[in-house]
Amino acid sequence: MKLYALGQVFEYEIEKENEIEKVETSIVIPAYNSEKFLSRAVISALTQDTSVRYEVIIVDDGGRERARDTLDSFVLKDPRISLFKKENEGLIKAFNLGVLLSRGVYIIRLDADDELLPEAVEVITDYFRKNPKASYVYTDGYWVGPLQGWEWEKHSPVPLDKRKYVNPWIKREFNLETLFNEMYLGHARAYRKEAFIKVGGFDPRWKYSAEDWDLALKISEIGEIHHIRKKLHKYYLQETGITKTVDQKKRYESRRKIIIEALQRRKLNFS
Repeated sequence: MKLYALGQVFEYEIEKENEIEKVETSIVIPAYNSEKFLSRAVISALTQDTSVRYEVIIVDDGGRERARDTLDSFVLKDPRISLFKKENEGLIKAFNLGVLLSRGVYIIRLDADDELLPEAVEVITDYFRKNPKASYVYTDGYWVGPLQGWEWEKHSPVPLDKRKYVNPWIKREFNLETLFNEMYLGHARAYRKEAFIKVGGFDPRWKYSAEDWDLALKISEIGEIHHIRKKLHKYYLQETGITKTVDQKKRYESRRKIIIEALQRRKLNFS
């Protein structure tokens, strides 16, 4: 099937649509060859302690057969899951497709190698209900994995203990000036679907994890970004993660262009 939206063309197959007619919140999982971690992410999405009607949308971005077998094992068992398969075009486009096909008012992004804690859907949905001006929310969580070789301490306002396998990830309060200097909102982030679509979703021009920063800056122009001060996710540090393996010069250049465009939209000069 083809879908024309967000200035893009999406071609996909419907492997299975969920059986829930009305949902309030959608958890969208873009997946590509992540069978090692995918089960943990999907299980965390399906075992939420909540009365909220929610769905789980998985977009398989052309993964290998072994990864698809993992997906199929879940899809057959739970009516809340929808699975869409497409050719490999990158996780940015896969997530955008998941949002467009979702039925929820609120969207929670869950990467295949992360995990939601059991109260995440309840807390995030309730926060959106009570704060109608909030267009983007982010939460605290946990770092899981060896910190050696990572520079995450500069992203954390609380000390991290590199001897520990699990560390709290307490994020800074939202401040636009800080956002212009650093993307610090990531993981267990959620969007009001209306705002996500209004700014055009994730821009496929940006790679190297820069799309998150671009989206946050755009949403800050049309709505409010709020910090939920609860630990609602686990972020698993991987040696193959993009922040470890990407060409740092390319990553810097992408982020530089994002900042220039954000300033231009605000009619400000880049220095």
